[in-house]
Amino acid sequence: MLSVILPEGVCFSHWTAMRLNDLWGPTSWDPDRREPLHVLRTSAAHPTRLPTVADHRARTPPCVRLQNLTVPVVAPEHVFAQLANKLGPLQLVVLGDSVVRWRSGRTKALLRGALQPGERGVRRARAALEEVREGSNSPEETRARLILADAGFPEPSLNAPIYDADGAFVAFLDLYWEEFKVGYEYNGQWHYASEEQLERDRRRIERIEATGVQVFVSTKDDRNAMGPVIWGLRRAMGRRVSRPRAWN
Repeated sequence: MLSVILPEGVCFSHWTAMRLNDLWGPTSWDPDRREPLHVLRTSAAHPTRLPTVADHRARTPPCVRLQNLTVPVVAPEHVFAQLANKLGPLQLVVLGDSVVRWRSGRTKALLRGALQPGERGVRRARAALEEVREGSNSPEETRARLILADAGFPEPSLNAPIYDADGAFVAFLDLYWEEFKVGYEYNGQWHYASEEQLERDRRRIERIEATGVQVFVSTKDDRNAMGPVIWGLRRAMGRRVSRPRAWN
């Protein structure tokens, strides 16, 4: 409704652009919280004086047009820059991963190019970029990847395609260490929504493991207790190398 009455020269920005671009955020949308709608305008545009609007004035970054909206929305990579001083280091990595997520067509180079010297939070954003990786498909995949990196595991491939002995595609695997033929899957709540979904997931893991890849699965309940997964991955990798790996 607001997009119909906003003046020329404004766009949705900051937290509102994050949600409209379907990026990860630290909180879910809750209409009862009365979260303001963030708009960005140039100095020439009239301010939006509404109690439901957070009005920002700055140089307008590149925007995108979304279906059913008459007002443009700040492009995802520039949302990362706008929120750099609002999020913690881990949150920024998760947001960055969601910008360059699997099949998004966006790259870390876009994120880097959106950071302008002198802007608030630019140092924090550049530090987070060191940990951002293209190809993740969920915040929990990102968190698991960072936990495993801190535990000394080598860099995995993200959403890697797995093929059988005949070269036929089997499935994508969240995290995959090809050298060891070991993988990791995070199953969110929707994986447990029905018996049918549980059966599909079980058969999918069976097909992957039939190719010789050992798969470790965790859920939301394991987020703060990754010890068994870490132990299992280390043991599996150790069995598949000729020399023991020196873990950090």
